[in-house]
Amino acid sequence: MAAIIHTVLPVPNNKKSKYNYIYRFADLAGKGNLSAYLSSTIDSFEGFEKYLVRICITPDNVNKDFAEINGSHLSGLQK
Repeated sequence: MAAIIHTVLPVPNNKKSKYNYIYRFADLAGKGNLSAYLSSTIDSFEGFEKYLVRICITPDNVNKDFAEINGSHLSGLQK
């Protein structure tokens, strides 16, 4: 039913509108399990990419993080 509604609705022209929310919800409701999961996690950030923190991950950063975690006095479950 939701897939039919999604095909009938015209594509929204404003990503941050209420209509776009309904359109995307109809699209999500018409998908299978894996497609719904991937779509909902990826589409959640649609239009907000500039607010995500961009950190350059290098082997040195990873090694530093591991050393910091191993050097902490936390139990295995707290790490």
